[in-house]
Formats: sequence, C-alpha cells, structure tokens
Amino acid sequence: MLGILPNKKGFIDWKTLRGNASRMLEGTNIDAKALAGHLNAVARRKLNILRAMFSGGRVIILDEPTAALTVADRRQLFDFMHKLKATGVTFIFISHYNDEILEICDAVTVLRDGSLAGGSDNVSNMSSEQLTELVIGRDLALFQRERCDYTGQIPAVCLKNIYGKDLALQQLNIGPGEVIGFTGLPGAGAKEIARAIFGLHPAKGSISMHGEDAQALATSPHEAFDMGIAYLSDDRRHDGAVGQMSIGSNIALSSLSQRSKLGFIDQQAEDSVIQHYFNAMGVKAPNAEYAVDTLSGGNQQKVCLGRVLAAKPRLLMVDEPTRGIDIGVKQDVLRIIDELSRAGVAVIIVSTDMDELIRVVDRVCIFDQGTVKETLTGQEITVDRLRASVQA
Repeated sequence: MLGILPNKKGFIDWKTLRGNASRMLEGTNIDAKALAGHLNAVARRKLNILRAMFSGGRVIILDEPTAALTVADRRQLFDFMHKLKATGVTFIFISHYNDEILEICDAVTVLRDGSLAGGSDNVSNMSSEQLTELVIGRDLALFQRERCDYTGQIPAVCLKNIYGKDLALQQLNIGPGEVIGFTGLPGAGAKEIARAIFGLHPAKGSISMHGEDAQALATSPHEAFDMGIAYLSDDRRHDGAVGQMSIGSNIALSSLSQRSKLGFIDQQAEDSVIQHYFNAMGVKAPNAEYAVDTLSGGNQQKVCLGRVLAAKPRLLMVDEPTRGIDIGVKQDVLRIIDELSRAGVAVIIVSTDMDELIRVVDRVCIFDQGTVKETLTGQEITVDRLRASVQA
C-alpha cells in the first residue's frame, strides 16, 4: 500500500491498513504480516499485481513475470491471473516464451525493431512456429545439437567429495567437449553446485581437469579463473555486464591479467580481443564503444558470454543462459555453446528450461537435496521424463 497509506489526523491508520491488506490478500495464502523480502518468487509476483490493482490499476503490465519461477510456480501464477481476469482485470503479458503466450493470452501482438510485425486477435489461430517466424522475421529451424557419448574417455573435469551447506556430491565426471545439464527445483543443488565450483558457495571438495592432479575447490572467482573455470550467472543485472561501461570494456574485464605486464595493459592486444569476441558473439551494435545498458537483454547476454570466453576457460558454467531473451538470440547462444563444445571445452548448463536442455545437452543431472538423484542420457531426455523426475 506504498503511496496510498490510509491516515487518520495525519498519522497512518494501521488498523484500516491491516484490514485492507487482509481483504486484498484473501485467497492468496499470503500473510499480511509477513515481510515481503521473505516471500517466495510467485508470492512476490502476486503481491506486485495486487498492489497495482489496489492503487486503481485495471490494466496490469507484466514483463517476463515467470522469470525464476518453477513449473509449479508458473501454474500457480497463471491460475491467479485467470481468477483476476474473471473480475475484469486486463493483462498485458510480455514474454519471450511461446508456450506461455499460447497458454495464457487471448490475443497476441509481435513487435520487432520497434515496429508492429504481426499478431492475431485470437491466439488459438497462431502456432509456436508462426510466432517464432514473426519474432525473428524469417523462418527459423530451431537449433538441435547432435548428442555425443563420452563414455570411456579421460574426463575433462572430475569432481569429488563436494560437501557444503545443502551439498553432498560424491563424484561427477564431465567429458572433453561434453555439454551437461544441471536441473532441479529451487534449492535442490543444481545452482549451488555450480556456484561452489566457482568459489561463490562455501564447500569443500576436489577438482581435477584433463588428468591433472586433483586440487581443492576454488575459494573465490579469481582463483577459479586461474584454474580455467568460468561462470555466467543467471542475474545479468547484478552479476553480469557492467551496464554503464562499453561493450569492449565488458568483454575485456575477465581476462585483463592475460594482457597486462608490470601493471600496464597491452592496448593493441586488448583491442584485438575485443573485436574478435564482438564479432564472434554477433552483438547487434554499431561498434564496441556503445554502453552495454543500451543493448537488448539478448545482446547483453552475448556480451557476458564474450567476457567469460575471452578468459579461455576449460570449464564453462552458464546459469539459465537464455532466460528473458528472444528466440532468435536464444538459437545464437545455443550455437555458441555448441561451438565451444566442439573445441573441447566442457560445459555445464544450469537450467529449468526443459526445451533448452533437450536441444543442447548430452546428459542431464537432476538434483535433489544437494546431490544427483537421477541422470538422463540420449533418448531418455524428454520433457515428460524431465518434469516427472524433477517433481518426483
């Protein structure tokens, strides 16, 4: 009720405030006395919608509202939206996920480069393929990486006895060029194990790479980079690109030590690295001098990828690599990952996007209680099998 607090003789009328809040939250399973920061992701989405309604809004704009939500949370949010629609609330639903548009929307409008590209007054007349073609402006064959079997090869990465808060992984080997998926419910360990490998989540354990002697897990990102490990967070805004810096400066950030001597940077070498990854990532900008915060989310993700790849990692970990980016850029990102694997880089993809996992990984590890409860390979990797295993 920020900005519309009820008052009595110049003081906040707490009794009225609590009564209004309780009525608005009725049926949502949200405690009016709970701290907003302690609510889960779907409860915070509901709270934001109700706050907009209470201030008089009858048209609610939702921008990527399912980001960071599980399948179950997304269903809960959609059910909540359907109830509000029945009371006359109108939603403008912005999403890069075709399945969400086709499920929740009545009509669809596609914008491309700031102009109307097409759409339909009846979303049931649209297919996912038609939406994709409108979004990118051409027919797009969705990327499908050819799976490989790395059984019997010397592991590129060997993780052993990783224990920490909510983690208990005995052993996991990753082949050279293998793309392995980590998935599971929030807090199940998929994200935490990747962050532990990169020195961001407290844990003990050992890692060996390409048959080298085992060494303790990194205790900081700097140490992880020195070991040849790179990690791309799912939170681009806070942990990814530095928005007000240029594209080039962002690309160069993670590999400065490779081009510096006695505290001075080899500018010619840096310019060469920047131009190489600016072109290789296919960043849509006139040049590398543009500030990152002027780019779309997809192009920001390409810059972030360029930054970690400039460090020439032997193990790359990417967390939700295509979240919040359009389907055309999504295919570009998946192709970049495929090219890395062909060059022998081991890749870990932490993702809750089932379609993404099906299209790009060789193997999927489903996490529960900090360890791998099931591993799927080859033809076992299907949407139904993944959902059943994650939710079991």
